[in-house]
Amino acid sequence: MLINVHSDFLLDAIRQYEQNGSTSLLRSCRDTLEAGRVDAVVCTVGGDGSSFPAGHARTLDYLRCAVGLAEESAGAFRVAHSAREMKEAKQRGSIALLLGLEGGHALEGRIDNLVRFHREGLRWLGLTWNGSNELGDGCGETVNGGLTAFGREVVLTANRLGILVDLSHTSRATSDDAVRISRAPTIASHSNAATLCSHPRNLTDEQIHKIARHGGVIGVNFFPALLVAGRPPTGHDILAHIRHITRLAGCGHVALGPDFVGPGSLETLQSRAESRGVDYGEHFHYPPGFSDEGCFPRVERLMADMGMKHVDVSRIMGNNVMRVLREVERESGCLRQACP
Repeated sequence: MLINVHSDFLLDAIRQYEQNGSTSLLRSCRDTLEAGRVDAVVCTVGGDGSSFPAGHARTLDYLRCAVGLAEESAGAFRVAHSAREMKEAKQRGSIALLLGLEGGHALEGRIDNLVRFHREGLRWLGLTWNGSNELGDGCGETVNGGLTAFGREVVLTANRLGILVDLSHTSRATSDDAVRISRAPTIASHSNAATLCSHPRNLTDEQIHKIARHGGVIGVNFFPALLVAGRPPTGHDILAHIRHITRLAGCGHVALGPDFVGPGSLETLQSRAESRGVDYGEHFHYPPGFSDEGCFPRVERLMADMGMKHVDVSRIMGNNVMRVLREVERESGCLRQACP
């Protein structure tokens, strides 16, 4: 399985469909994903910040629209609810979509809203997006606060429901709290190594160790400001982060979460007020040749060229994420049996 562990493309496609009924963006994204031989995408359909749907009701609309667009795609896409359904989608020639949120504002402080989102197809949850919310602090806050009481309840409920908990964009304290209390592995779907690039969105070596020790995965981000400071990034910078994280945590705890964004999303990110003080840079260019999913085969080749075994390359390209999903689902089954 080749998996993009973090993408906003479906969010952009929903916006386009709501505005004018067009699915042209969805079709062009399908072409790009096919060029990269991508089998599955972990997709944002909502979250915190004005670029996301506001509130519980609108987020439900986006989840339902995502399901509807997949159903009307003539088999091009299928919304998946489990690792097994992701494999089945591949066998049918479809690209699997795993739906989730970047930030928990849309829960509106109510755990039953998480249960409702799960019924509508939600299978991963980023706890915060840069700023604080009812669950905890994000990486853009000056106070490094951790999970709130509600945030702890959300993590444990996500474990019971089989929802993957995502730590990208959280504060370090929130990340540490979530790893400590979660009964299932967690992910940081699109975060790099702070040792190589000291951006607040990146992870310290200690955070990487903690996520890996609990069975989790870090998705390496291709976003320029998170790769290197002071010069334009190259493909070698992507490999440097992969190499650093694998040396710390092993090849079983790395994935690809490239975080490709369109012009509209870029404008939002470059607004410091909107991004809660997290600076994503004024000059924006992905590494040449690494600006969309069509680059995935090239990433595979580069990892092989630097001496990685085929089995380890396959893990990073998607099998690690499949393992984590299965472990999340297995823990969910155990918890439901213990607490029906």
